[in-house]
Amino acid sequence: MDTAVKVRTRPLKPGFGAEILGVDLQHADEATLDQVVATFHRHGAIVLRDQVMAPGGSAGRRAS
Repeated sequence: MDTAVKVRTRPLKPGFGAEILGVDLQHADEATLDQVVATFHRHGAIVLRDQVMAPGGSAGRRAS
């Protein structure tokens, strides 16, 4: 069963950066995290608002 969330984005500035909408990194599965990383590589900078970042959480297990 594929539980990945479709990552929605909104441009920050023309040609640079994107805000990622509707993703909770603390509960994201690997497929969703892959999409977040791909969005970073595609746009050069990303913003994810209202995230709770804790040691050992989903966001801390990746370094790309």
